[in-house]
Amino acid sequence: MLRFAEFCELQEAAAHPTWVKGLVIWFGLQTANLEQQIANEEDPRKRDQLLARQNRLLAYMTGLGIAIDTRDKALLTRMRSRAKR
Repeated sequence: MLRFAEFCELQEAAAHPTWVKGLVIWFGLQTANLEQQIANEEDPRKRDQLLARQNRLLAYMTGLGIAIDTRDKALLTRMRSRAKR
């Protein structure tokens, strides 16, 4: 069993940057919002556009997850710059 201080040290070592956490929360909220809009939309063309936006957000989130998991600094930097657009 770990002491609390040791546990906190492990958590800090595994922690992700604040911008990553904020971005993932934002992606999640946007995706949920788009899901509601897609469900309520009756126009097929507009629904397809909403689905495309949702898929783009999910692709960014997946890329961010891969960058974090592999600790790829270059990919993290690219994902961060694309999220600013």
